[in-house]
Amino acid sequence: MIAPFLAGLATGLRTMTPVAGIAATRHRPALSGILGIAALGELGVDKTAAAPRRDEAPGAIGRAISGTLAGAVIGRGRGRSLAGAALGLAGAVVATQAGVRLRIALAQRIGHDWPVALVEDAVAVALAAYATRRP
Repeated sequence: MIAPFLAGLATGLRTMTPVAGIAATRHRPALSGILGIAALGELGVDKTAAAPRRDEAPGAIGRAISGTLAGAVIGRGRGRSLAGAALGLAGAVVATQAGVRLRIALAQRIGHDWPVALVEDAVAVALAAYATRRP
C-alpha cells in the first residue's frame, strides 16, 4: 500500500496537490474546482518571497493534516483508512522536512530557486497523480 505514502510525500512538497487530485479522480466537480484553484494558487505563491517556510508552523501542521486526510481517503478505497492515514502522515512529514532542505541546498548550488521550485512542482504533481489514480 504505497499510494497513501506517495500522496503524503506530494503533500509535503505541495499541500493542496494530492487533495485536488483525489477530488478530481472521485468525480467531485465543485470540490475539485475549488481545490484545483487552491493547488494552482499554491504553485504560484510558492515562487514568491512571501511564501512561508513549509517546515515551520502553521505550514508543517497543514501539510501533516492534508497528508493524513489524503492517505486516509486513498486507504479507504483499499479498505485500510487508518493505515492509509498513518502512511500519508509519514510521507508528509518526511517530504516537508527533507524537501525544504533539499530545495535550499540545490538552489544555493545553482544560484537560483526558480528551476528547483519548478522541478519540485513536477515531482509533487507526478507523485500525486500516481497516488490518486483509481485502483
